[in-house]
Amino acid sequence: TVHMERPADVPKDNALLPAEHSRRVGDAILAWASERYDIAPASSLDDILVGCKSLLEVFRIQNFVGSTRATATLNSDGTANIECTVVAPATLWSQQ
Repeated sequence: TVHMERPADVPKDNALLPAEHSRRVGDAILAWASERYDIAPASSLDDILVGCKSLLEVFRIQNFVGSTRATATLNSDGTANIECTVVAPATLWSQQ
């Protein structure tokens, strides 16, 4: 029998794991893109939204998706949500 424990920085509640996974993956992608393309941190929600839309447009131009949409919502507590939507399969050839 092997006993495994989660690291201290990982939530103990399984219900919190999907959100933690999303945060960590998002942080890793942002760090990679920032380093790879020498991207400075955005200074406003509008700047972040413009960047998201630009990235989604690259996916559309490269025919990875049929269409895209990005919207931002400012919450009453000062946090914000950005929702990115892609329509069509990950690659257009998979539609065929």
